[in-house]
Amino acid sequence: MSDREDEVRSLAEDLGMYPGDGTALSVRQSIVEGCRRQVDAWVSQVGAIRSINQLEQLVSERLQMVTEEISDDRDFDRLTEIYARKKRDPIFAVLRDHFDDADNPIYGALIRRRKATLQDGDRFVAVVDCRGTKRRRGFFTRWHEIAHRLTTHSERRIEQHATPELLAIPVFRQEDDPIERLMDDIAGELGFYHRLFIPALEVLSGRDGVVTWQTIDSLRDIHFPAASFHATLTSAVLRSTRSLALLECSTEAMDLFYGGLSEEDPKRFPIYRARWSRLGEEELSELSRSDLPLLDQWRDMAKGPMLATARWTADDLSLQHLAPADAGGRYFIQAMRLPTRIWLLIQPAS
Repeated sequence: MSDREDEVRSLAEDLGMYPGDGTALSVRQSIVEGCRRQVDAWVSQVGAIRSINQLEQLVSERLQMVTEEISDDRDFDRLTEIYARKKRDPIFAVLRDHFDDADNPIYGALIRRRKATLQDGDRFVAVVDCRGTKRRRGFFTRWHEIAHRLTTHSERRIEQHATPELLAIPVFRQEDDPIERLMDDIAGELGFYHRLFIPALEVLSGRDGVVTWQTIDSLRDIHFPAASFHATLTSAVLRSTRSLALLECSTEAMDLFYGGLSEEDPKRFPIYRARWSRLGEEELSELSRSDLPLLDQWRDMAKGPMLATARWTADDLSLQHLAPADAGGRYFIQAMRLPTRIWLLIQPAS
């Protein structure tokens, strides 16, 4: 385990979640699973939950935390009035300086109120920046701060490291910090809660089990309206009980890539990120290779319409040939071109 992961290991030890083998992956997974078990226990105590908003309310109440969204600059003044002046927590008066730091963009912060009693429902305040483009991450940031409350700001850690200043002043970390990446993992697990997400995904996928762009839209519209399309899509791929792979490429990389090739050069898709379901990892993981060949037909589809579908007809993943979606084939492929990226959603044909 690297030095940067030492804090994650220490956190697991503080939480009593340190796994036997102690590898970086198992430590992170142990913490994620521990948080899910805690939420499962709360849900079991109250019975069934019917929406993600209901789950967030339940979890927030159990954690004695509230969430304050920043929609425009005036909300910082509102927080200053409520928490700095009336509730005597001065940190709220200077939050804007941290959130507006161009060198370290901040999406959210969790603050332990200094003057709160053990009975107060707002002992912890999550501040979520939803101004401008940050709004797209608002849903995820809410659950990211809940993840902090379950782990870095848990009652167990407070008891172990109790000092008057502990957690009253938020730590603003870089986005790639191991603790922050762990919080993202927990947020993805809880924000798309398995007892809500998996049954909904299976119903919306229909009898053939094919996940389409419309499936993701329906998941958002019906069950997770505040979540982004990309976060919902990623969760669907990771949670699916079927074989799914999601490949991503930047449009700039693709344009440069194809622009520098002659007609005799092999057409290879410059993939920069790949995700797959558990079954997909066995069947489709070869698709994560950066040298995945693409023929001109697929190139034209990806660079042309916003939405496209096709089927791969060859069994050998290293020698794929594309045909129209209605021509039959082993794999069903969907493409979506966005301003900065292209997504390929790949699954076995029914």
